[in-house]
This record gives sequence, structure tokens and C-alpha cells, in this order.
Amino acid sequence: ISTEIIGNIEEKTYVIEELGNNLAMQVPLLVKSYDIQKFMTNLVNRYSYVPSIQIFLDQKPGSSNPILYVAERTDSTVIFYEDVEIEQFCHACNSVLRPMIGNIPSGWSEAYRCPRDSHLVVLFYKEFKSQGIDGAQDLSGYVSFELSLDFLNDLIISTKVGQHGFAFLMDTLGTFITHPNESFILDRTLFNLPDQVFKGNPEELHAILRDSSVEIIVYPDILNHARSIAFQTRIPNPGWILSVVLPYFEIYYQLRWFVFKMIVITFLAVAIIFIIIPYISTKILHPLSQVTHEIQSFSTEQAEYDGYLRNEAEALANSLKRLRKMYEKFRINEAESNKQREILERDL
Repeated sequence: ISTEIIGNIEEKTYVIEELGNNLAMQVPLLVKSYDIQKFMTNLVNRYSYVPSIQIFLDQKPGSSNPILYVAERTDSTVIFYEDVEIEQFCHACNSVLRPMIGNIPSGWSEAYRCPRDSHLVVLFYKEFKSQGIDGAQDLSGYVSFELSLDFLNDLIISTKVGQHGFAFLMDTLGTFITHPNESFILDRTLFNLPDQVFKGNPEELHAILRDSSVEIIVYPDILNHARSIAFQTRIPNPGWILSVVLPYFEIYYQLRWFVFKMIVITFLAVAIIFIIIPYISTKILHPLSQVTHEIQSFSTEQAEYDGYLRNEAEALANSLKRLRKMYEKFRINEAESNKQREILERDL
């Protein structure tokens, strides 16, 4: 399940990174000899998970003033802005982007809720500096692509995690950036979980940020605090953590169903055995018992027979042994009698 979800997320982040890197290289050509409005608008239209694209230049071609190009998705269309004031757009004045400008060449911002439309987004930022067309001037600035976390949240929720399980994303600090319960997003972290949700050692939570994959026991709110296992997997780029939660009663459902079937089968087998035993006793053992009784009565003195063994097989074997001894004794006596008779006949 984790592999399927991570594959879908990495597909989207990889596309945005490639678009950002390619756009940064093409900026000098775009601003000089191409319809930049059409280009940026087409990109936003093509990728439904990209709410907006921005290109910022420190100096507008032919001018010393900076310029910002923005293609932004609205409910029904894509709006393009040119030479707009930077402060009008949340990403430009938001604290998550300011520390990135001039400090890192490229990377992902923290998740934030855009004041334009209250949508939850994360930003991929790429700086560029290149020689202008015909060596006219150096162009420097950055391009940024917004990735809709609302889109990713819907994507993750649509992935079936058993019958009752769910999955969500955390950023590199353990803050929930997607979740089936939207009130938890950007509000709940690994380190402010309620006591009824996590009852383990806090060190297990710190291990999630260090290790690539960790399992912990949790009692989620949306599962009515049912005992569940949460399996964390790190997404290498941009470093987010995917948590897949599945209740124990569902994990062991198949095993319990198998055990239940085995118990039922065993019970039925025992019941059948108890039905067969009287039948065997009536049809087979009872006649054998009668034969044993007769042989035992014939081969045993009455004094020895009283209180004798009830095991028919053993009693029959003992009776046959006694009959054999009686026969041997009879044969010896008969031979002796024949000798005596022969002697008597000779004497006569």
C-alpha cells in the first residue's frame, strides 16, 4: 500500500521538479521571443495539481525594475498576471519562501495555506541566473510551482487501505500535511498527539524522523481509538513521511476467520466421531463382546470369571491363551490315556 501511494506522490513531485528546472533554463528565451502568458497558462491548464506558476525577474528586460509573472488557477479558468506587485501573492510574502530566496538554489518549501483561496499548497523553488539574449544583460530570479496538497490528500484518501485503514503525509518536522480529518492538517504533529491516540515511548516518535521505516502502535480518533499499527515510510524527495494506519482487528481478520473455521471443523469432526462410536459399538463391538463373553465363560472357572477385565480384546486374547493351554493339557492327557489303553490291551 505504501509503495502504491508513494509512487503516485513521487510522480507528481518529479513532474513539478522537472518543469521547474526546465523553465528556469528557458526563461531568457521565453521573456524575449515567446508568448510567456500562453506558455504559463497552458502549463497550469495541463497539470490539475498545479494551482499556480510564478516567474520572478530581478530586472525586467529593458528596465531596471523587477517583474513577476503569475499564472493562477481559479474555479473555472486560469488567470495570468504580469508585472503584478509581489506582495499581492501569498507565496511571495509568505515566511516559508523568504528564507529560501538567495539561500538555496532549489528545494521544496514547508506546507502552508494560501490566503488567496485557503487551499493547502507546497512550493517548489528554483533560482536561475543566465546570460540574456545576445548578451544584452544577465537575467536572474526564480521560478516557483505550487503543488496542491488538497489534490494529494484526495489522491491518498482514494487509495484503499483495507476496509477501515487510512494514510496521510507528514513533513520533515512531523507536521500533518494531509489527513482524512482536515482539521488535523497543519495543526497536529507527531509531538502533540493526544494521550489516548499514542500511549508509547516518545522516543518512538523521534525515531520516525530519523529512520526510513518505523512501526508504532496507535489508537486513532477516526477509528474510535481502536488499537492499530502505523507504518511510516520516508519519501526520499521531498523528504515527507507517509504513514499507513490499519487496525489490528482487520490485520488479523483472516487469521481469526481461519481459526474460527478450524474450530468449527474440529467441533463437527468430534461430533461425527461421537455419532460413529455408538454405531461401531452397536454393530461391531457388541457382537464381539458377546463372543468374548461366551469364550471367556467357557475357558474360565466361575470363580476367576467374576470381576474379570472389561476390555474385550484383552479378555479374548487371555481366553484364547487359556483355551490353548487347556487343549495342550487335554492332548497330553489323551496321549497318556492312549498309552495306558495300549498297555492294557497287550496285558489282556
